[in-house]
Amino acid sequence: YTETIKRNFDNKDAAKNFVFVKELFESKGFKSTVAENEVKNKAIKMRHAQGKQPKKFGELFYDTIDKILVLDGTTATCISLEDSVSSDLKLFPNEHADFIDILRTNVEMRKKLHDVCVEEKWGPDMSINKTEKFDEFVKNETTFNNFGSVKDVLMGLYPNEHMPSDHPPVVAKVTVKRFTGGSK
Repeated sequence: YTETIKRNFDNKDAAKNFVFVKELFESKGFKSTVAENEVKNKAIKMRHAQGKQPKKFGELFYDTIDKILVLDGTTATCISLEDSVSSDLKLFPNEHADFIDILRTNVEMRKKLHDVCVEEKWGPDMSINKTEKFDEFVKNETTFNNFGSVKDVLMGLYPNEHMPSDHPPVVAKVTVKRFTGGSK
């Protein structure tokens, strides 16, 4: 993933020296127990069009940013929040993963999402935002012509009524062996 970003970075000289957090902690002998490619671990959110940063309106964010670091060689297993803790919190639905991934990577769809967000002056409560123009675009211009409602997907963006934080919590089981004596 980091190599893809570096390859597509506008300034190729700067990209050579660009150090990602993952590369930094790995170079120091740590690893993250959080799987970066799993939807359940991603912060999936979008800037609404009623804030104080107009240049960021309609900007979609879809990345794993939270980490649980352990020394490399430590036994650690990432655990799904929904499988480990009894709560009303709900993660972004897996059934929307393909759509949100294409929305993230398709320039035309991202631009249309941005334009509709700004034109309709979307606010932080997706339940009252008008998504019909984007729904129409998705159904007419993409492979998602049999897709239900885009609003269903956008209602899952963080924060929402089921996940009040804009970062999904990450949980891991870490096994630490206790050493006695002078050496490992």
